[in-house]
Amino acid sequence: MTNSTVEISYPELKGLFTDILAKLSKEDLRDFYEEVGAMLAVDKVTLSRDEIVALAKGDISLIEEQLSKTGVSVEFVVNSEKRTVVALVKFNSTGYIRSRGIAKCDPNDCFNEYIGKAIALRRAFGNPPMYEYLNAPQPEGKQIGDIVSYEGKSYRLIEVSWRDVHLGNAELGSIISDCGKIIDDSARYR
Repeated sequence: MTNSTVEISYPELKGLFTDILAKLSKEDLRDFYEEVGAMLAVDKVTLSRDEIVALAKGDISLIEEQLSKTGVSVEFVVNSEKRTVVALVKFNSTGYIRSRGIAKCDPNDCFNEYIGKAIALRRAFGNPPMYEYLNAPQPEGKQIGDIVSYEGKSYRLIEVSWRDVHLGNAELGSIISDCGKIIDDSARYR
């Protein structure tokens, strides 16, 4: 038996893959995701947080595009204070909720609304979240718009503006910024 390699473009592979997945039963689809997830976990490529957020945004966009063709839409409820995202999949004609999925951020992780949306959306359809979403690295460095926790309070990092510091904001480069822990980095990806 000889091994042969067939070259295929990503769009062609994606089309074939989508067709195959559409033909699987719900149980077979769950088994498939578990087996593929286990295979990928053995020899996975490490992605940066930026790449994972971009992947999540693309995942959301692709699923919303596919849903729009079926008379179904998704509504996200993001609660950054509780660090949760709920995906409500609704029928356009009636507004009736077909399914829902919930993502809750671990207290030790940094909340990101896009990763949460991708997890909640996958769960709304009974699919497990991607390994990368559940194991995204923490953000590196602090940026304007990040929310940090310092001495039990939350502060949004801003540019120099003494007037705004007392309104739940902190200057980037201040002691609050330097010593605080990033708890929400969603703003840097908007």
